[in-house]
Amino acid sequence: MKHMSIALALFVFLAGAGTLGAFHDGDHGDGPLDRTFKIGKTGEVNIGRDVKIGGTLVRRGKYVLTHQAEESRHVFVLTEVNKKKDASQLSTIELASQFVSHPERVKKSAVLAKEQPDRSYVVLNVLIAGENGDHLFSTNIGGNNATASKKN
Repeated sequence: MKHMSIALALFVFLAGAGTLGAFHDGDHGDGPLDRTFKIGKTGEVNIGRDVKIGGTLVRRGKYVLTHQAEESRHVFVLTEVNKKKDASQLSTIELASQFVSHPERVKKSAVLAKEQPDRSYVVLNVLIAGENGDHLFSTNIGGNNATASKKN
């Protein structure tokens, strides 16, 4: 009887351990996943998957993000960084955003994206360290305000 109790306790423990491990094994389609792409101090950002910003598809890759501000209109330029491509093949994407202020100062610069029902990602906003606000794109403010071009 004692051996049976030990065997039963061991079985319950092992069954519970499997359940605990399954609890953290990733997305099960229960809801959208958010993605954060960190912006380095030099403006470098590694976008790990294709995303839409406004009406523009930005392919996964490494970019340098620059930012210009004029009152509530803030413009970003993503310049592709890829040593394997000729300079004429690198993309430059200009994105206009609307700045919406809030009382808390942003601590870390980042590009924030949200997964859509079709598994694509849309950038909702860009955070710039030191600023008191969010930079919203056309998915939040209406209209198509992003343009893409090839660098010459």
